[in-house]
Amino acid sequence: MDLPALTATADDVFVAEALDTQVHRDERNRIVTDVRLRITERIFGERVVGEEVELRCLGGSMDGIGMRVEGEAQMAVGETALVFARRVDGGWLRAVGMSQGVLRMHAGPEGWMVEPGGAGLSLVRRGSAGRLVPGDAALLRVTPLSELRRAVLAAGAGRRRP
Repeated sequence: MDLPALTATADDVFVAEALDTQVHRDERNRIVTDVRLRITERIFGERVVGEEVELRCLGGSMDGIGMRVEGEAQMAVGETALVFARRVDGGWLRAVGMSQGVLRMHAGPEGWMVEPGGAGLSLVRRGSAGRLVPGDAALLRVTPLSELRRAVLAAGAGRRRP
């Protein structure tokens, strides 16, 4: 998904730090990991700075059994990421576009830098003839958060106000 598609699909876009994780089985008996996040910056949506939310990710390891979903979003405790999320039944959030919707960040000399996502994914889209063709990534290079923030707000202009 390109950046406009990620933005259009997201209910909320925010920067957050992973506080902890809890692995368990969901209502369909799948192993899932709930990542508790603290929002440090809201780009758009209803979330507020300081709010804690749960991001549900497919996969994890418990009771000696592991489940891995290639391309699924993952966050380790202490990591900071730019998150494109949609609300789902049950009160938690899911990343838009799997790992494309959780873009890891690191501190750079000029502020926060956002890293490309989509690890483990082969990006495709439907072409004009209905066939799958290579798709565009949301981010192709490490990008300053300030630049990406402007691009996200421009892509979502008229949809939501920060």
